[in-house]
Amino acid sequence: GEIVPIAGIDLSGAGAVLAGNLVRSTGGQLYDLPVVLPLDITFETISGNLTFNDYLIGSAEGTSVIFSLGTGVLTVSNDMGVGNALDAVSVFNAGEVLLEGVNASTLRISGGLPTIYLNGPITLSSPVGLILNGGPVFVGGEIDARRLFARSQGSFVYSSTSVPINLSGLAVLGNNYINAVGGVIGSVINPVEV
Repeated sequence: GEIVPIAGIDLSGAGAVLAGNLVRSTGGQLYDLPVVLPLDITFETISGNLTFNDYLIGSAEGTSVIFSLGTGVLTVSNDMGVGNALDAVSVFNAGEVLLEGVNASTLRISGGLPTIYLNGPITLSSPVGLILNGGPVFVGGEIDARRLFARSQGSFVYSSTSVPINLSGLAVLGNNYINAVGGVIGSVINPVEV
């Protein structure tokens, strides 16, 4: 038979373990509790927002997460990859992305030219590192990665004060890149320093 996505999801309580590999809805998804991810998973919404008001926890090292939005807002109000670092974290076609903190191998945000807010520390272990391809980027937390590729349709600036962008590791790749099309990189008061 035909698979029909549910209209929306609203979970609250002590916690949830999501054992499937796809959570799809036509409307928004709201998670007001810690979410444990035992397997690679995709959260998909056709026209709503994805909101996680607590931790996203990988139950095993190397759990990958994909967020696919039809222009909605992705908000993760607490850290991703608490306890066990996540593997690849990918965000596609969001209208806006707000992340508090990420502990993973890679973070990729692309499609839809979202405004990107990286409010907490971003710690990435893979040589692929951090790939941002969207609208304006606002950095509010330290970035520690082996590679940074950022192309923004607008500015790449700090949310308030300067924070470190550390590119380190055993094999730092030489092709780090920041490009702000029609915007600025940093400011006179808070320059972007890598």
